[in-house]
Amino acid sequence: MSIKEVLDTSFKLVYDEHVGRLLSIPEKYLSQVRPNKQIPYSEMFKSYNSDIAQELNEYGDKLRTETRRALEAKGTVSTKDKEKIKKSIENCLEAELYINRFDIFIESIGRTLSRYGMSFEPEKYRVDIPKSLAVTHAKNTCRKIESTILNDIDVLLLNENANKSGAGVYSFLNDLYNKHQLAFWGLGLLISVILGVLLV
Repeated sequence: MSIKEVLDTSFKLVYDEHVGRLLSIPEKYLSQVRPNKQIPYSEMFKSYNSDIAQELNEYGDKLRTETRRALEAKGTVSTKDKEKIKKSIENCLEAELYINRFDIFIESIGRTLSRYGMSFEPEKYRVDIPKSLAVTHAKNTCRKIESTILNDIDVLLLNENANKSGAGVYSFLNDLYNKHQLAFWGLGLLISVILGVLLV
């Protein structure tokens, strides 16, 4: 099983749980929408965006954890692995999901009020402002999560290359010594004689 297949499977489980939690967030706000009740919509929108932002951050942490777990299980990582992981992340981390959730939340408020014969006017409550904040946060956070995971992989790649480089130099010197032990012995003796003459 390739690392992409492993990550696609684990990412799918994390993604499904994440979407489930996103769907449950509006419930506590919609339960407040009642006829003849003064509702501080601006505070509601702010709190809703905060809940979504927190859930997105936690989702990013889980994606990062799953990536690390898969890489540790594999043992090594390559630039090809990085490209595959990047595609897997892109498939389950799209800002549009959160932007659409905000629009659906606003529509749900309108539908809830319509049951009581009331209407909701988004323009009146300047819904464009919290939506703009939601869009900006979703795009920036998705980019940040992807960048953080790819940076983790870059660090692993650098460590592996450094280890390979160090091992390569040691292996070269070891082979050289094994093949030319007499020459190394003679060179050592010559250096000892020269140093002895210089220090007299």
